[in-house]
Amino acid sequence: MTTTPDFPETELMEETEPAERPTIAALFGQLVDDGRTFATAEVAYLKAQAGERAIYALPGFAMIGIAIALSFAAIVAGLIALMLWLATLVTLGWATLIVTTAAGLLCYILIRVGIARLRGSLKSRETR
Repeated sequence: MTTTPDFPETELMEETEPAERPTIAALFGQLVDDGRTFATAEVAYLKAQAGERAIYALPGFAMIGIAIALSFAAIVAGLIALMLWLATLVTLGWATLIVTTAAGLLCYILIRVGIARLRGSLKSRETR
């Protein structure tokens, strides 16, 4: 007599219908919500990053501003020193007139050359 091993009866897996599938409109709505959430998170990240960079860069801007102010002070000091040096050769009034006229002429030349350069930047490379 042959004995068959006792196996638990296996039930055939019945095909069950999947749970109700979402509609295209529902999926699209979820996509829009996810996109909106992502965009909000990305903007918050970029704001935080910009704020951190601004805080880091602020002392650099302050140093550049101080350097510009000191350079203006050095230019003024140089012009005054030039006037005092010229005053030993001519009177102080003439030294002042010479230095201010020369500085004004230099400013005029720099402005004219700068304007010409800016106008040239608007032209093509071949016509400059």
